[in-house]
Formats: sequence, C-alpha cells, structure tokens
Amino acid sequence: MRSLFAVLVLAGVSSALHISAPLTKEQIVEKFGSVNWNPNTKTKYCDQCVEIEISSVGGALEHQPNRLGRFTVAGALWENMVPIFKADNGQYMTPDPNSNPIIYYLKWVVSETVG
Repeated sequence: MRSLFAVLVLAGVSSALHISAPLTKEQIVEKFGSVNWNPNTKTKYCDQCVEIEISSVGGALEHQPNRLGRFTVAGALWENMVPIFKADNGQYMTPDPNSNPIIYYLKWVVSETVG
C-alpha cells in the first residue's frame, strides 16, 4: 500500500512540475493565426499599453517570482487585435488559449511561451 501511495505521489508531482518546451514561432502562428512580431505595432485592444508591471508581496512572489516583472509589447495576435507582452527574463504575458476577443473574452496568462 505504501509503495502504491509513493508511486501516486511521484506521478502527481512529476505531472505538476512538467514543463513543456516553448512553442516555436511557427507553432504559435499555427495555433493563433497571423502573429505580428513587431514591438511597435498598434493594436485595437490596449493600443496605448507600452509596458505592464506585475508585482506581488505575497504568494506569487514566494512561489512564482519568475512570473513577475516588467513586460513590454513584443508584437500582436489576431491581426493586430491584441498585444503580446514579453519580460526580459523570457516570460510572455498573452491571452490564454481559450480567449476570444470577438466575444470580448480575454484571460491573460504569464508563461514561457505565447498562449
């Protein structure tokens, strides 16, 4: 029984810590359609956003410090509708894969890759 429990715990931890490889630019284009990688792009949504800062004094700082920092515009998704933000440490702030600006649903995520 203990060995079964240990296997289940190890499987859960390995699943939780699984880090997928960052998507290539080609995979991002395949997933989101046309992607503009020009950081000077003006977007329909938040066209005056140049820099966004994410900070924390609580749990995010303790558990996810790599997700915090200053993000600047790195391009745009969906035919220049929504900006892509990137931090100096390689983290992206983008709409999640279920976001759809046509129905006014955007959920922002921070990760190693777009989407």
